[in-house]
Amino acid sequence: MATTAPMTANAPSGLSRAGKDRLGTGVKVAIALLLLVVTLFPMYWIIISSLKTNLETHSVPVTFLPAVWTLDAYQEIFERRNFAKYLSNAMVVAVATTLWGVAVAAWSGYGFARYDFRYKGALMAFVLIAQSFPRILLVIPYFELANRFGLKDTYLGLILAYSTFIQPLCLWIMKEYFEQIPRELDEAALVDGATPYRAFWDIILPLARPALGATAIIGFLTAWNEYEFALVLTTTERVRTISVAIASFIGEFTTEWNLVMAAAAVGTVPVVIIFLFFQRQLMHGLTGGAVKG
Repeated sequence: MATTAPMTANAPSGLSRAGKDRLGTGVKVAIALLLLVVTLFPMYWIIISSLKTNLETHSVPVTFLPAVWTLDAYQEIFERRNFAKYLSNAMVVAVATTLWGVAVAAWSGYGFARYDFRYKGALMAFVLIAQSFPRILLVIPYFELANRFGLKDTYLGLILAYSTFIQPLCLWIMKEYFEQIPRELDEAALVDGATPYRAFWDIILPLARPALGATAIIGFLTAWNEYEFALVLTTTERVRTISVAIASFIGEFTTEWNLVMAAAAVGTVPVVIIFLFFQRQLMHGLTGGAVKG
């Protein structure tokens, strides 16, 4: 009667450990590439469409590469559509809003983190409600106030309007970050004879640079992309921003898509540059207050 040889302990069963590791790495890379394609395709489409003629952007079927490569759309928006003015307006408003928002958030965040005072909880709840309140509902009241006080179609009107919905989030970020800085540092500075203001400027604020960077990036991006308030509070090209300018390229009967895409590509450049240079500060600042102790 025939007998089967017993299986040895060293006989392979399925994939080896190294094979499983390579398979897992391959799956992760495939998923990452898929997500990368999905994420970057809109940017690719913007750039490619901006290099087409207006006629080709309306052609069917769509083309994934221009039949005729041209920079006419960029020349059009800068030479005839005054897009450089819109860019400078958006930059002025975004930078000013960011500086003001970071300054207010730093001071108020430090105060909420370090001091106990009456109605502190109610004030923080109000800040949270202000952050979650739909901005579109504030457009009409802001328009009436800007019209009454002569702030319509001015930089100051846009900066004040933007600051109201940028500062609550920035305040929360700064408050949570200040709470992670040991109070002993403040106390040691006070024992050495420093005033509370000196302790804040010389000791606490330098330690909060990641949070300052995060709030600055959030404030700038929010102000740069704002559309509703910029549309309602501006009536001329004097302070009109790029978001309103891009929307103006969309007509009632036809849309010059190559101009829209060229303007969108140009308007994305400052955002990409800022994120690439300050992404570490952004992530550190956003996660700095997430862990206690």
